[in-house]
Amino acid sequence: MAIALALIVAIAVVDIGIGTSVHLGPLLVIAPTLTASFAGPRLTAVVGALAEAALLIIAIFHGGLTTTNHVAQLIALAVLSALVVFVCYVRERHARELSRLRSVAEMAQRAFQASSPDALLQEIHRDLLVHTCEQLTDDAAFLIIERTPSRHPHRPHLVSQADGSPSF
Repeated sequence: MAIALALIVAIAVVDIGIGTSVHLGPLLVIAPTLTASFAGPRLTAVVGALAEAALLIIAIFHGGLTTTNHVAQLIALAVLSALVVFVCYVRERHARELSRLRSVAEMAQRAFQASSPDALLQEIHRDLLVHTCEQLTDDAAFLIIERTPSRHPHRPHLVSQADGSPSF
């Protein structure tokens, strides 16, 4: 973020310093774009807003906010910043989905590698504990597994001990 802020300040100072002959304001779009490469949508939006504020300051020093050139630059920067924030949001959402899918794929792979139904149930129990940060009691895990339809012909119920407790 420090690099993006330094870019905003440098571009604004140089643009104000060199006068109206060269317009560097459009370069401010670099800051939110760069930020999106390593940060989330919120931080990218903040940097985009700061770039927009810097462009407003530049416009005030170079003829006011009502010139066609400055209005076009402000609109373009706002639209591009919003687009970059949206792309960043979509990227993060896809990363979360991919993480969930990897977790399911790993569990499915372990299920196919399980040597017996008991080993599979132990794997499921461990996965439930991991996904609930070990806040899941054995009774709750048993209820979750018990309510999951069983397709194993010799194991219609998970209760195998004489006192009725689950066998994990």
